[in-house]
Amino acid sequence: MKQFFLFFVFCTITAGLLRSQDSSSLLQQYKYRTPGFRALQLNVNAAGDFTDAKRINTDDGKSNQLNSAFQITYFRIVSTDKRQHQSSIQLNPSYYQTKLENGSTYFHTRNLNLQSGWNRIDRFYNSKNFFFEIGNELVVAGGRQKNTSNIRTYISNNSYAADKLIIGAGKGRIENIQDAQMALFIVNDLRRSGLLQQEPDAATMYELAVLITDINNIRVFDNRIRRKYELTRIDSFFQSKQLISTPSIAYFTTVNDNWALAFNPGRLRGTRMYVQFNPGIRFEETVVDQKGLNINEFNSTSKAFSYFYSPEIGIEHYQPAGLRWQRNVTASLQFQQLFTRQNSKTESTGTITETENFSALPQLVLQSFYGVGYYPNNRTIVNAGLNFDAIYGKGFLGSAEREYYILSPGVQVTADYFINYRTRLFLTAGLNYRYTDVKNYAPGFLAYDKNLMTANFNFGLSHFIF
Repeated sequence: MKQFFLFFVFCTITAGLLRSQDSSSLLQQYKYRTPGFRALQLNVNAAGDFTDAKRINTDDGKSNQLNSAFQITYFRIVSTDKRQHQSSIQLNPSYYQTKLENGSTYFHTRNLNLQSGWNRIDRFYNSKNFFFEIGNELVVAGGRQKNTSNIRTYISNNSYAADKLIIGAGKGRIENIQDAQMALFIVNDLRRSGLLQQEPDAATMYELAVLITDINNIRVFDNRIRRKYELTRIDSFFQSKQLISTPSIAYFTTVNDNWALAFNPGRLRGTRMYVQFNPGIRFEETVVDQKGLNINEFNSTSKAFSYFYSPEIGIEHYQPAGLRWQRNVTASLQFQQLFTRQNSKTESTGTITETENFSALPQLVLQSFYGVGYYPNNRTIVNAGLNFDAIYGKGFLGSAEREYYILSPGVQVTADYFINYRTRLFLTAGLNYRYTDVKNYAPGFLAYDKNLMTANFNFGLSHFIF
């Protein structure tokens, strides 16, 4: 009850904060419209370490570790008055390796994984901002892990596939406003440098934001030609609106500095309430083979087929509290019903064992998030947020009926800094706590982490390829 009380207080405070008004009418009013924006994004990160220890009264030791991953994503956005479309195709391979040597003992681990996904969502709006939505989420993954030492070899191959259909309806619309943010930053820098001949009115600022959206939708693959085209269109706008007098190097470098180093990730505004019904299927297979000296040699195969459905209601609210500050609130409640049939076969020392289990696990899931964003300039972005999730479930796992609940508060931080045109460094970090309580009514022993604290971070490079 204490945790739910704290969550209620948190929601109350959040609702009060959201009553404040936006300080920028352009961010509040801008409507992002495009017949089809396309981009290719590449994220790359790698880490590693090496140690060589000369020890006294014990064996010397050596170890090294390599962890690398990259992600390539193609996405497309369509935004008209009647329709919003978002789709993406993602490929995410990763490799992990460790090697430890300690005298005559060595241990070597290699882990290779490949995951791909396809997501699509379409929302169709009427004149009163009600919408119907339909979409799909498909994930296919596979991996291989190999552990070798001076006494054994362990190999595990796994495959995974899942598909979820999204059918929903609701009211409200979320708009992308990063182009309006760009327009404000450019004009503000010109104003501070004393380069504006006259102040642009609200209609002119809106036209500038629309121009930036249109420029970003034009496909010009040669970087030099593209830069000339983009800056020429911006310069023509400022001169035709008589916002500057005589072009100068100070004017040019101010516009170029904002444009060249600041292709921002999306910034959002608006509120959407929705209800969804999400059925789906999932398949998993794991094949294990272990061999070695003086150990139990075995091989096993495990296959699991699942089908599920999850009705969900939720709300999303994104509020630009001025040019440099952003507040985001999301909350959803869903009922998940998962049915799984698992078949396992193990062969060890000539003995074959086969088992089959069926589980029906319903659970109620609450997810909530409150975040704050800070945008001091067009090349720096910092976001921080609090999340709180709660899960309650009761169902059969094999022959045992289990009742459980999980409470998971956490803190997340992300930061981005632009180092080149459409290229940025990113950092993500998080601290999460999970409390779990399981009541096992059937005989048997169940091991789990009652209290778990985890911390994580990741940094790397992200680049948009057009």
